[in-house]
Amino acid sequence: MTKTYAQIQKQIAALQRDAEKLKRQEVDGVIARIKEAIQVYGLT
Repeated sequence: MTKTYAQIQKQIAALQRDAEKLKRQEVDGVIARIKEAIQVYGLT
């Protein structure tokens, strides 16, 4: 079945919300890895 423009727009919006949620969940881990690398390599 072919989706309508409105259906695809709704799907895009849902995917964007999901992506934002995952991004927020991953940020803390990314920051922790960066801080660890800074410490390990003595970066200032």
